Amino acid sequence: HSQLLLVEVRSKICSVCSQLVLFRCRSNVTDMAVTTGSIFVDVLIAVVPALYLVYWYITNNNDYWDKRGVPNVKKGLFWGTFLGKQSQADAVLEIYKQFPDEKYAGLFQFKRPVLMVRDPVLINKVLVKDFTYFQDRGGPIVKKDIFSKTLFGLRGQVWRALRYKLTPTFTTGKLRGMFEQISKSGDNMVDKLKEHLSTKEMARGVDPKNFLFEFTLDVIASCAFGLQFQPNSPDFNKFKSIVEKMFKFSPLRFIRFGFVTIAPKISDFLNISVSSSEAAEYFTNLTKATIKYRKENNVQRNDYFQMLLSLKEQEESGKDMSHVVPAHVTEDDAVIDQMHYTQEDDQSIDTSEKLFSEEALTSNTVIFLSAGSETVARTIGFTLFEIS
Repeated sequence: HSQLLLVEVRSKICSVCSQLVLFRCRSNVTDMAVTTGSIFVDVLIAVVPALYLVYWYITNNNDYWDKRGVPNVKKGLFWGTFLGKQSQADAVLEIYKQFPDEKYAGLFQFKRPVLMVRDPVLINKVLVKDFTYFQDRGGPIVKKDIFSKTLFGLRGQVWRALRYKLTPTFTTGKLRGMFEQISKSGDNMVDKLKEHLSTKEMARGVDPKNFLFEFTLDVIASCAFGLQFQPNSPDFNKFKSIVEKMFKFSPLRFIRFGFVTIAPKISDFLNISVSSSEAAEYFTNLTKATIKYRKENNVQRNDYFQMLLSLKEQEESGKDMSHVVPAHVTEDDAVIDQMHYTQEDDQSIDTSEKLFSEEALTSNTVIFLSAGSETVARTIGFTLFEIS
């Protein structure tokens, strides 16, 4: 049987080779082009090498952690450890539980090696005492994306400088100062709920997810963007619609995210980003309008946007901001002041690059929507469910 199979294979190869037509290019160059009498074979000849190169690119570092003697989870063929029907949080938790006796473990995010630290002492070193050596967030850099000027999208000294200057904006004292805005948004939600209960729509029940989502959007609009929307106003509905579109899952968005993660430089060259151009334009115009209104009307408001605006004005005036953190970080907030542990002095932080342009203000307010809209709404929803 094996001899018959070999004869058949040889026969097929001879058949294909007999159909090859070699022709000289029109120019006098000695390059030759190869074609066959079958379109399928032509396509196969072109596609197979390309597929092999893609496969090699994705799998060429499969032994990364094995070479370093690190216990690890083996990488999948294409998307790595995180692609599956479960959420990323569940996937990470599952990996975490696979190594109960290890201080750390290796895994892959697509083709990129990632070290999962499990030991509390090592975690403390990474997040606090040796924080100066672990600055970058590790995500892809896409310069034209709306999130490019946030702490998630910057690297190196630029990241460090921005992190250093933004630290005082997240202290407990600053957050307490925004309580009035948060309380106002809470009152709006209660009034909206009462109005709903007094109508015939009550027979269909209440959608807690939508109510809580609108509440968190109202809080973020007030505290991060410095906007006080009227409940159910056209402006608020527009704001909500843009946010929903920006974070709505779609196959195209998933493909774009995967491409940006795997090939960020190519994505940047081709102007491919995860965020929609509509959302970027909307929030950029919103930021410009708010800045213009506050400057022209000399408006001062106790919110996050005002803090960013103050940092922008200090930067434009050339005011020294090297000691802004020690002046604001209290003993209660020492846990977030990782810069305190750096071996370099405060003056070493590079402040030559402009960090608070209008684009940067847009990025650092929009990031609140990504981190705090649906996540906070779901957390409050689960809390209310447990209380009930």
